[in-house]
Amino acid sequence: MKTILVTGATGNVGRPLVTELIRAGDVVRQRFVDIGFGAEFADAYMGLLADTVGRPALVTHEVEKILGRPATAFADWVAGHRRLFAAS
Repeated sequence: MKTILVTGATGNVGRPLVTELIRAGDVVRQRFVDIGFGAEFADAYMGLLADTVGRPALVTHEVEKILGRPATAFADWVAGHRRLFAAS
């Protein structure tokens, strides 16, 4: 069995990964049960994933409100901080 770590504020890293997890639904559901979640929770979570595939994500302006500037795309942030990733 392959272990997949899904991270992010909502537990999702892009729709393609979520779609694949839904396709592997039985394995994902069983993993929730194996780590101690009830079967009802596992079923509800799988249903939530299935219901949200294909729907655009909710976009808010919270980052801008908190930081006082527009949000930055991750790729832009990495490009701007490239020196931090360079071998020393």
